[in-house]
Amino acid sequence: DSAKLDKGKFQLEYRDFYLVEEVDSVVSTLWLQAQRKGLHLELQIDEDVQRYYHGVPDRLRQVLTNIIGNAIKFTEHGGITVIINSPEPDLLYFAIVDTGMGMTEAQLHSVFEAFA
Repeated sequence: DSAKLDKGKFQLEYRDFYLVEEVDSVVSTLWLQAQRKGLHLELQIDEDVQRYYHGVPDRLRQVLTNIIGNAIKFTEHGGITVIINSPEPDLLYFAIVDTGMGMTEAQLHSVFEAFA
């Protein structure tokens, strides 16, 4: 994807999608990986979250898969909770909360460096 982005050939395909279905698909796929490590993986979606959105669900799944996958990888005990809420219309808030070791200050600052 980054090679396509660098060449200007990266295209996003926007469409209407059912949010719960997309997120549940990711969580269901990673659930077994979490179970094998003895971790709990939970999904919490606030009742204020709309059912349908217009966006790029493929990229949403990709981002969530990467973040939740890393949470599983770096968590030894406890679990991961995926929280989605909508503090205002047309705004979604995603939180992936885990009991893992966390990141250092230096790591936190460099996470989005390539995208700045």
